[in-house]
Amino acid sequence: MQEKYAGEGKFTVVLSYAQAVEPQAIDHLKSNAPSIPAYDQLNPPNAPCGNGIPDAYLFDHTGRLVRHGHPAELYGLVPELVESAPDPIPPGILGAFEPERLAEEAAALRHPNRAVAPTLEALAAIDRGGDDRAAEARALVAQVRGWLPGEVERLEKAAPKRPGATALACERFVARFEGVDRRLEQRVVRLKKELARQPGVKDYVRAIRDLERAAAASDERAGAQFRRRARAALERLDASPKFSAALKKEARSRLVELG
Repeated sequence: MQEKYAGEGKFTVVLSYAQAVEPQAIDHLKSNAPSIPAYDQLNPPNAPCGNGIPDAYLFDHTGRLVRHGHPAELYGLVPELVESAPDPIPPGILGAFEPERLAEEAAALRHPNRAVAPTLEALAAIDRGGDDRAAEARALVAQVRGWLPGEVERLEKAAPKRPGATALACERFVARFEGVDRRLEQRVVRLKKELARQPGVKDYVRAIRDLERAAAASDERAGAQFRRRARAALERLDASPKFSAALKKEARSRLVELG
């Protein structure tokens, strides 16, 4: 289960064992170290005392105990729990890095609507200066370039399950990172075109943009008009059988949020 689901960032298996004091048992544990997190006599909250070996506890993403029993009895419950768990929050472009001297440049890189290439060029010039800001400039550039491949991979993996949201994310990626890495940019452009060919994806993107316009509208009537148009488009996507199940699910989720 760990090999199958852990890559989604929404599931993990941990091993709890009662360590015996016999030398043979200790040697066995050392030479057969598990590849999953292992703890000596772990007692998870909400888990009752076990009966027999092996004994397993299955929790959902809220920490609620779903089922207790032999591991083989729990396998069939895992896919639905993984599906229902929210996606992990993707790491930010700079991760946890907080520069001391280049806060303005860092803020520009984090801004979702600002092109990144000009800031990288400015950081390259600072790096060439060789002063006390050069190391931070170098670190900022390294963070961005190290983050980009993982973000592109995340978009590619998200596309089958969330084609509408991924198409919108691709549009924003291309606008934000144009000229930073041509190879990665071309991958995102190809993905964007593939998604745009799927029935209903463009309609979904327009609906989400209308919701964003509604949220930003200073005029109440204009905001209400954008919301109505978005709702009508999402309802069409949800009701029609010609759209993919994944896109319909996205539309339905947005309708629930609208209430």
